[in-house]
Amino acid sequence: MHQKVARSILAVMMSLITIFVLTLLVQFVLVTFNPDLQLTSEEMKAGEYPEVSTSLTFVVLLFDLIIAVFAGFLSAFIPMDKPFKHTVILAVMVFSLGLITMVGTWGLEPIWYALIRTFFAPLFVLGGGQFWTKKRRRMDGQE
Repeated sequence: MHQKVARSILAVMMSLITIFVLTLLVQFVLVTFNPDLQLTSEEMKAGEYPEVSTSLTFVVLLFDLIIAVFAGFLSAFIPMDKPFKHTVILAVMVFSLGLITMVGTWGLEPIWYALIRTFFAPLFVLGGGQFWTKKRRRMDGQE
């Protein structure tokens, strides 16, 4: 029983940590290879942010959604019991954090980007979890 609870907590937490780490990695790579996005300490203190192109915003959004699918898959893969339940919990957490981020960064990024990331990322999490849940059922001969 304790092992199931531990794996349940681990599934959701590892999936959330995976989202944070992979998102930071993507941001780091984009900033490293795009010198226009690199800020000086004076610009950071002044709150000046570079203008980001629409195409780069699409690239970031694409990576955000791919990461969401992978996290959903991971949240369903780790637990021994009720895998999709963990994916739903993760999706609710992603939606909540998305709302907080959208409110906190209001006006700093395009509204379409904030809305898509906030409302579609949880759906992509659910898609990743559903993919593993169906695959597991097929492997177990339940489908």
